[in-house]
Amino acid sequence: MPKSDSTEDDDDEICIDGTKELEYLSDQMEQLQQSMKDMEVAMKQRNNDVSHLAPLTPVSFCCDMEDETDNSDDGKRSIESMALTSTTAASLAAVIPQLPGDWKFTIIDGHIRIETGIQSISELLKYSQASLRSLSPFPGLTGSTPLVFRNTQPAGMTPLAVKVFSKSITRKSSVTPLIPASLLFEPHAVIDQLLQAYFVCFNTYLPLIHQPTFFARYSQLDDPFLCPITMAICANVCMSSCRHLQFSLQERRHMAEYFYQLCRDLLYDMFDDPDRGLETLITANMITKFLVNTLRISEARKMTSMALLLCAELRHTYKKNSLEDILCIRHHVIADCTQKAFDVFIERKVEDSHFLRNVFLGYLPDEPEVTKKYMSIGTRLLEFCTHPQIMELMRQIRRIELHDVAEIELEIVIRFEEVTTQWWNSVPEEFKLCPNPFSKESKASIESCDDVIKLSLFVYVQMIQIGIHSYLIQPNLPNMSEHPEAILDMLAIIQDRALNLTLLNGDLLLAAAKKMERMEMFCHLSNEYLFKVIDSLCSIVSSDNPRIATQAKQRLHECSIELNNFFFLEGHRIPPSSSPIASTDDVENSSHILDMYDSYPLPRLALMYDLVQTSVHQSGLGAILS
Repeated sequence: MPKSDSTEDDDDEICIDGTKELEYLSDQMEQLQQSMKDMEVAMKQRNNDVSHLAPLTPVSFCCDMEDETDNSDDGKRSIESMALTSTTAASLAAVIPQLPGDWKFTIIDGHIRIETGIQSISELLKYSQASLRSLSPFPGLTGSTPLVFRNTQPAGMTPLAVKVFSKSITRKSSVTPLIPASLLFEPHAVIDQLLQAYFVCFNTYLPLIHQPTFFARYSQLDDPFLCPITMAICANVCMSSCRHLQFSLQERRHMAEYFYQLCRDLLYDMFDDPDRGLETLITANMITKFLVNTLRISEARKMTSMALLLCAELRHTYKKNSLEDILCIRHHVIADCTQKAFDVFIERKVEDSHFLRNVFLGYLPDEPEVTKKYMSIGTRLLEFCTHPQIMELMRQIRRIELHDVAEIELEIVIRFEEVTTQWWNSVPEEFKLCPNPFSKESKASIESCDDVIKLSLFVYVQMIQIGIHSYLIQPNLPNMSEHPEAILDMLAIIQDRALNLTLLNGDLLLAAAKKMERMEMFCHLSNEYLFKVIDSLCSIVSSDNPRIATQAKQRLHECSIELNNFFFLEGHRIPPSSSPIASTDDVENSSHILDMYDSYPLPRLALMYDLVQTSVHQSGLGAILS
C-alpha cells in the first residue's frame, strides 16, 4: 500500500540504516498490517447485517479477501480509522475461546470443502493451526501411528563391522616401504599410466580434479614425485578395482604404499599454507580413500575432519560457480558422506546431514559430457535422499541396521514408494533406463542397455531400495493383540510388499552386475555392491512364504557365483577356517583384528568378504558362498 504524506522523519524512522531493502520490507509489513485490519472491518460489517450475509464459504472468502486487499491500496482511508482499538482487541480475545471447535467438511472429487464457513480472522487462524488427522480405513490407526521394526537377522554386515571397528580403529604403525621395482627404471612412464587410468576410469564419473588444470600444471613439473595430488592419485589407482593396469595385485599394493608415504609427507608440509587450501583439500580427500582401503580408519577420520574444516573455511572465499567453488562443493559432499559413514560404523551415531540439503553439483564447460550428466544425476540423487520423508525413513533404517528398535510412522512407510515414483518420473528421460525401475520388465531394459549413465543411476536407485525394503519385513505395533484383524491384515500387506520388493531389487541388481561385467567399463562402480545384495537377501531367506524363501536362496547362490567371478576378488577369498572374525572369541574387544587383513593386497575387500561370509554362516546358509 503506498504511503501517504510521509515525512523525512518518518522515512528515517522506518529505515534506520538507510538501506532501500529495509525500507521495502517496512512498506511490505505496513501493507500486510493494513490488509489484515481492512479484512477485520469488512467481516465485522458483514456480521452486523445477518439478513444480507450468507456464511462465508472458502471460495467467497478467498475472493473477498482479495477484493479487500486490493481496496486497501487506494489510500482513501487513513490508518487511524482502520486501526483496532484496545476495546475491540479485548473483545476479540474474549471471543476466541468461544469459537466452535469443530468444522463440517465435505469431500468432492478429492477436494475438502468447509461447509460451516470461516467468518473471522480468529477462526481462520484457529483453522490454520488445526491438525487434520489422515483418513484411514483402519479404526484407531492414523498416519502418525508408529510401526515398530527390528532386525530379524542373527547377524549382518553392518553390526559385525561396528563390532570390528569399535576397538580396532587404531592400527599398528606401518613400515616405510622401499622403492618398488616397477618404479626403478621408468618411474615417469608408470605415473603416466596411473594418471591415464584415473582420469579415464574414475575422474570422468566422480570429477574430484579438473583435468585440464591438472595437466597444465603437471606438464610444468620437474619432479612429479613432489606433487601431492599426483601422489594421491597414484596411491588411489593402485588400490582401486581398475582392471586396466598391467601390474599384479601385490605390485599395486607395494606401489600404493610408497606413493602414500610420499603424499603424506608433502601434505603435512602444506597444511598451514593459506595459498594452497584447495590443493590441500583435494589431497586430503583423495588420500582418505587409500586409508579406508587399507583399513587405517583412525587416520582416515582425521583426514576427513581436516577436509571438512577446509571446506568450511574455503566455501565462502570463492566466486560462485567458479572452478574452485564447484570443486569445493564436490569435495564437501564426499567429506560429509564419509564422515557420516564413520559416525555409523565407529560410534553407532545416526545423524542427518544439513549440508547435503539443496546441494547443486555444477559442472564446467570444458568437462566431458558424461561428467556433466553424472553431476546432474548426482544432484537428483541428493534431492531424493534429502527429501524429508526419505531422510526420516533412512534415519530409522540405520537404527534397524544397527540392531536397535526403530519406530516409523505408518504414513512414511506407505508414502515411500509414492515419493520414489514421483522422483523417478521427474528424472529426465536421457538418464532413465526404463519407465518403471520397480517392475520385472526393467530386467529386459538392462540387457539391451549399453549406456553407462543409465545403468549407473539404475544401480544407485536399486541399492537405496533394497537397503530400505530388506529392513521393513517385520512390521509390528505396540500391544499387537489389542488391535483388530483389519490392522493385522494391513501389517501383513506391508510385510509381503517388502519381501517381494527385496527379492525384485536383488534380482535386478544381479542382472545389472552381469551386464556391467560384460561391458568392462565400470571400474568406478564395481560389482562390490553384491556384498550388500547378499547381506540383504539373507534377511528374507527365512520367510514363512516358501516361494520367497526358495527364490531368495537361489538369488543368493547366483550372487555368490557372480561375486566370485569378480576379477579383483582373486586372492581375497578368506576360507572360513582362516577368518579373523570367526577365529576371534570377542570381536568387539579385539584391538588388532584389522591388522590380520593387512597381508591381503586390498585389506578392505578382504574384510568385506569375511564380513558377508560370517553373516551368511551365522544365518545358517554356510554353503551359499562355497
